[in-house]
Amino acid sequence: MVKRILTLLLFSGVAAIVLPAVEYGKLDYAAVSIPGTDFKWEDAAQVFRTTLKIPAEGKYNLYFDMAAVERSSVKLQIDGKEIPSLDLPGTARTPGRFLRIKLASAVPLAAGEHGVEVLAGNPFKGLTVKALLAEKVVSPHRWRLVWSEEFNEDGFPDETKWRGEEGFLRNYEPQYYTIGRKENISVKNGILTITARREKWKNKYYDPNSEDWRMNRPEAEFTSAQLDTFYSGAWQYGKIEARIKVIAGCGRWPAFWTMGVTGGWPEQGEIDIMEYFGKSNNRITQALHKAGNDGKDHAVQDWNIKTKDGTPMEGRFHVYSVIWDENKVEWFIDNRKTFEAVRKPGEPWCVDNPQYIILNHALGRYSGEIPPELNEASFYIDYVRVYQ
Repeated sequence: MVKRILTLLLFSGVAAIVLPAVEYGKLDYAAVSIPGTDFKWEDAAQVFRTTLKIPAEGKYNLYFDMAAVERSSVKLQIDGKEIPSLDLPGTARTPGRFLRIKLASAVPLAAGEHGVEVLAGNPFKGLTVKALLAEKVVSPHRWRLVWSEEFNEDGFPDETKWRGEEGFLRNYEPQYYTIGRKENISVKNGILTITARREKWKNKYYDPNSEDWRMNRPEAEFTSAQLDTFYSGAWQYGKIEARIKVIAGCGRWPAFWTMGVTGGWPEQGEIDIMEYFGKSNNRITQALHKAGNDGKDHAVQDWNIKTKDGTPMEGRFHVYSVIWDENKVEWFIDNRKTFEAVRKPGEPWCVDNPQYIILNHALGRYSGEIPPELNEASFYIDYVRVYQ
């Protein structure tokens, strides 16, 4: 629900596209002490001040382009009046990287100039803010493509967009993830193929004295591959989709999902857009993993999602997508809503964290026993797209 004006800025010599903005304002920064406030900080906070020019009366969503290692509570004032605001999550600070983080929703603003002051407090780390942006809320909602991978170049996935990870990674799974092997990952004719293979593979990180299962296994019985956008892209709220084909068969576990850029699991949040457990044939799983007040995983999920008309899920391309904001996550298959999770008062939400995208092909565990005749298992991705 945003009126879109596109601006191009230069930050420290690096070009950055600023998404639809009514006004970009450089903020005056000062570190101050604010004793006597309602914040439960130690004794330090930050103040950001700027003037925001609004061309027309309406309701506006406000955003920071920011970097922060830790979560911060904020107090927002416009023209001296306090406005309800959102907590600012950590953004995994890396040099030159700033993420678009929502500060407040649907703020009524008259045309003209407005003085904005944001008090941000964190007893551990501060914020670095490059821009304050305002987007006019309009109806109907209009999505704009902000990132995509169409896999149009044969060979390996674009290294400027995707990172590979090597080793045994999670869930005591049997596959060893490799990097840069055409046997496990390749792009051809506009399709990315990720393949798990039965083959012995030495563990690069083997340490017989380690208690970590990822290191005390000398070799693997299977190889596979994982891609993610941790360094190239992470987004807070919006729509993420991919067109994917999976193949049925016990033991296969391909997935398209996201993780939060900061914090440990499950506090960082996880959105499973598509998990396919091969033993279930015509069913997939969609899920939200987040921490409860006890710090443990409180998953909201559906294990038995099928196509609308009952046609096979496997062997055909389908578009799997998720839309989320500060209050709700919705899942879709071929633009048909299949599942949702709604924020509950008093419970951690976690997926206000910026999320990065992951594609991987695991084996075993929830997908069933790996049959002895399974020597190779692939799934296929036509494209991945992000809209905001």
